[in-house]
Amino acid sequence: CIRDSLYTEVSVTFVNTTTLLQGLIELPLALLGAVVIFLLGVKFSDLMTSKIDERGELARNNTAVAVYTGSMILSVMFLVQSSLSPAYLVLGSVLGETTISAGEVIMAIVRILIFLVAVAFVALLLIRLTLFVFMLFTRRIDEMEELKKNNTAVALILAVLTISIALMVAHGLTVLLEGFAETREAAAGLPTIKLK
Repeated sequence: CIRDSLYTEVSVTFVNTTTLLQGLIELPLALLGAVVIFLLGVKFSDLMTSKIDERGELARNNTAVAVYTGSMILSVMFLVQSSLSPAYLVLGSVLGETTISAGEVIMAIVRILIFLVAVAFVALLLIRLTLFVFMLFTRRIDEMEELKKNNTAVALILAVLTISIALMVAHGLTVLLEGFAETREAAAGLPTIKLK
């Protein structure tokens, strides 16, 4: 009987259904978001380089324009990816509850989509503002004209600046957005502010 008492019932779980479900929701949203952000990044880059026929320059194998456009898109993608964690926390919080409704899951998905658009917009504005300030300090060089001339040195400087902006503001943007991602755990013990 001692031998029987040593054996206890062990439950082995091979799949964490909450995490699996969250991954199944996040993956298509991330893929859709990547395509949308890529297209927005191309359009935004095109707007920023109004002096340049970006598509024409790319068709003519203008490496400088390609480097600049690529850095713009990469920077926006990086900021969006790194700043979506607060929205994903909300989804994980909802899915982790013992009882959830379809409405709660849909609202968490809508929140992720709103974060995606908001972060992309803020990222584009931050990058545009910083590049504008940089170009004010370098008035002797017309960066857009140099890109048109396929000046890869100028393209690399602008690319490094653009990517550096993304790296420097990513954490601050994430922290800012965490204020909008209320999870049950995060809201526990916090005072509720009601505006009259």
